Formats: sequence, structure tokens, C-alpha cells
Amino acid sequence: ALVNPRKQFKFRVTFMTLPQLVPFAVQELTLGDNEIEPVEHGFGNTVLKTAGIVKPGSITLNRIMGAAAPTASGEFWEWARIAQDAATLSGGDPDTYKRVLQVDELANDGQTALDTWYAYGCWPTKINGRSFNRTDSANTVESIELAVDYLSQNIPF
Repeated sequence: ALVNPRKQFKFRVTFMTLPQLVPFAVQELTLGDNEIEPVEHGFGNTVLKTAGIVKPGSITLNRIMGAAAPTASGEFWEWARIAQDAATLSGGDPDTYKRVLQVDELANDGQTALDTWYAYGCWPTKINGRSFNRTDSANTVESIELAVDYLSQNIPF
């Protein structure tokens, strides 16, 4: 029997540069799959596979939106605009819009990092639309999908 299981709800999300999020605002975070493409080579009458290109999946974070202004939502929209500005029909400089995201899996004390994930080259590729409903009392949750260049566990660059 596992005496002290790791809990999914104990994590901390930090952007190395803005936007910084209020602690516990992120309700759910999914690190995308990290796929290494196998490349096949013929060797005699067999096929050998070697490691090819790395394809990290997108990261999705769902966060509760605060009722007071200003909110982090505006920072995400501005971040997306820096990447690709529809008003000026111009793309941004990757050195300006790509950021680092750090996700700490926390021990039961809620402070000690058991594992730390680093996502490099992040930028928003999708921000969900809003749904408004006068007969619902649920919290407004914003979902942001981030593109990722490279994902590592416990190894900062």
C-alpha cells in the first residue's frame, strides 16, 4: 500500500516574467505530452529506430477570474497581442513574447517542491471565449493554451 500518495491538487504555477498569477487562481493545469519522434533506418534485413525530433505538447491552464480590476486576463490578452497583432497585421519578435513557465509539484506541506517542471518558449495560442448566463452562479473560468518549445523536469536551463 502506498502510505503517502502524491496529490494532484498541490501545485504552484509561476511565470518567470509577467503575467504573475494570484496563488491558487489556477484550478487546473495540464502539461502536454512530450513526444520524441522515432526515425527508422534500414540495417540489413531489419529496421532500427533512433530518436528524432522532440514534439512537446501544449500546456492548458484553467484559472478562476477575479471580480476586481485589473485582472490577469488582460495580461494574457496583451501577451497574445505581442505574439501576433491583428490590428497591425504583424507578428512579434519571439525574444519578446516567448516566456518560461515553472510548475512545482508540492509535498503535503504545500511548500516543498517534489518535482519542478520548466516549460520554455511559452506563448498563448488560444484563450477561451466567454460564456455569460444570468441564471448560473458558477465562477468564471478562463482557459489558456500555451505553445511550448521545450519541456524539462527538474533541469532548469
